[in-house]
Amino acid sequence: MLTIRPAVCRLRVDTFPTRERLSTTGLNISYTNTVPDNRIDAHAMDYFDACKGYLGCTFHYVIRLDGVVEIGRNPKTLSSRGRSATRRHDTIFIGVVGGLNFEDGKRIDSITDAQREAVAELEQAIADTLNTPLDVIDFTIEWTRREEAEADNAAEEKERELEEHLNRTGQAADQLC
Repeated sequence: MLTIRPAVCRLRVDTFPTRERLSTTGLNISYTNTVPDNRIDAHAMDYFDACKGYLGCTFHYVIRLDGVVEIGRNPKTLSSRGRSATRRHDTIFIGVVGGLNFEDGKRIDSITDAQREAVAELEQAIADTLNTPLDVIDFTIEWTRREEAEADNAAEEKERELEEHLNRTGQAADQLC
């Protein structure tokens, strides 16, 4: 069951008013680019984003590891998140806590079943509320595909290097005989 609640304490975005979004046509779902940690919530993201130079939390919703959804900024307002100004004006941003490996800081697929369920329920709740089809971009899926593609490319490159080395070694041995 979907649980949406306000952040546990007042956020910077509550202090600095932002403009209302005129229309909503999309959802952007991405990892928060943090380690998966139970202590990371909307308040923590408010702090992290402020450290990056934003006026507080850039996500409208933050989905904790346990699947609880916290409001990071008023869902009716614009966010400073995202590269495209157009997307910022018509998109709700959802942050899924996690995405980085604690050991080495590299990308990992860390989404929990509770988070995956909360994402699906939140998507549906937003679509039902707005009563309009939404363009959903889920970067949590792309996150791991990119890592897998990079790993596959690295493995293929190592195989090519080995093949070239073996060919050179074989040619050198043929010349000695």
